[in-house]
Amino acid sequence: QGVDYFDGGPANRPEKNGLSGNVWVRFDDDTLLNTAVRPGLVDALAGLGDTVLFSAEGLSWVFSRDHLERFRQDLARHFQEIRIITYIRRQDQQLLSHYQQGSKHSTAPAFLLYGPQVQPLPDWRPEFDHYLDYERRLGTWADVFGDEAMMIRVFEPGQLLDGDVVTTSVICWAWSWMSGPGGATSSGARSSSRWAC
Repeated sequence: QGVDYFDGGPANRPEKNGLSGNVWVRFDDDTLLNTAVRPGLVDALAGLGDTVLFSAEGLSWVFSRDHLERFRQDLARHFQEIRIITYIRRQDQQLLSHYQQGSKHSTAPAFLLYGPQVQPLPDWRPEFDHYLDYERRLGTWADVFGDEAMMIRVFEPGQLLDGDVVTTSVICWAWSWMSGPGGATSSGARSSSRWAC
């Protein structure tokens, strides 16, 4: 049984400089409260092998329980097991990283959330909690996908295998899959995992 890493994009949305899973995430407004998975992703994943890995940092901006529930239901139509591996960092470091990222790219979700303020850190707004309140954000994912589906990792170079997020994610995913309820999935079953880097 092989593992397919999905890095394709929607047919009508080609990406320059390689594909990113983030093309499958729709950012609708400046509060990012309506961020959702684009139609077609689950069908594209289902068209691959028995085990599929999908990575998109943009999924961490999906805050709506309704959007997540639809995503889970769509995945569950095709996949027996779904695992979520996500990385977090200290909120002050995350805020600074996002703010710097947003200042460089006016189309980045971080720019939409923090705005074009020219100062060391943005003035605090309540909507920042949608991303930076990890208990709330990841709790919503856990409520929808189940606590047993969640693996939360610390984004620190010292916590990463060879300092690499992708390598660490694959190892964590393999470990969680092999040690999950019932051990390794039988050859007739399908599983889907996604890791957020």
